[in-house]
Amino acid sequence: MGLEKPAMIAYGVSQEEAARFGLPCGGSLRLVQEPLLDTTWVEQLLARTAAHQLVARTLTLATGAVQLAPAVRGHAMQFDGSTLTTVFGPRWRLLLIGAGQLSQAVAQMAVMLDFEVLVCDPREEYAAVMLAGMNGVRRIEGMPDDVVRGLDPDAHTAIVALTHDPKLDDMALLEALKSSAFYVGALGSRRNQEARKRRLAEHFDLSAVELARLHGPVGLALGARTPAEIAVSIVAEIVQVLNQVTSGAVMASSGPAGCVLP
Repeated sequence: MGLEKPAMIAYGVSQEEAARFGLPCGGSLRLVQEPLLDTTWVEQLLARTAAHQLVARTLTLATGAVQLAPAVRGHAMQFDGSTLTTVFGPRWRLLLIGAGQLSQAVAQMAVMLDFEVLVCDPREEYAAVMLAGMNGVRRIEGMPDDVVRGLDPDAHTAIVALTHDPKLDDMALLEALKSSAFYVGALGSRRNQEARKRRLAEHFDLSAVELARLHGPVGLALGARTPAEIAVSIVAEIVQVLNQVTSGAVMASSGPAGCVLP
C-alpha cells in the first residue's frame, strides 16, 4: 500500500542502529518521506526559479499540504517536527561581455560548473565563431549596457567584461556595478583598471562603494599567461566569491524529500 501522507523516518536512535548505518559519533539521521500526489507545486516552483526567484517550500506533515513563499538569501532548511521548509533557488548565472577566445574558455568551464552562461557581443563575427558548436551557451543580442539593464542582474548573477574595448566594457560595467550581481569583473592591467575607474567616476558618477565592487584585474593572481590559464583564474575567483556569499547557508535539497542532520 502506498504512502498517503508524509512521514518522518529516524535512523540511529540506538547505538546499534548508528553503527549499522555508519553514522559517526552516535549521530542520528531523520528523513521526511513524501508521496508525490500533486505535482502542481513542482511546476510553480520551476517557473519561479526560472524567473530567478528564491523560493521557500513548506510541507505540513499532518496533511501533506505544500506552500510556496518568497525566500531571502541565508534562509536555511528548517524542521520543527510538524513542518519542513526547504529553500530552492535559481541556477547561478554568468554573463560574459565579449565573445573572444578568452570568453570561450571561461564559458566552457562555467558550463561544467552548471552555470547558466550568457554572452553579449554586438560584433557578429566574434559571436558567430564563439557559439559555433558550443552547447550550453546562449547569446543575448544588443549593446552590452542594454543587455545588462534588461537582464536585471540579481544576487545569483556574475558579470565579466572581456572585450578589452572601453566602448563596450565600460557601458556594461556602468550598469553591472549598480546592480545586485554578486560578482563584477573586467579584463585589463592594473593601470587600465585605474584609468577605467577614473572614467566611470568622472563621466558616469559611480560612487566609491560601487567602484570598489569591481574585480580588476579580473581573476585570482595565479601568474596566468595563456587564455586557458586566465580563464581558470577568472572562474576560480567567481567560485571563491560565490562560496563567500553563500557561506553559513544550508544547501536546500533538490527533491521532494528533505533530511535534517543534528
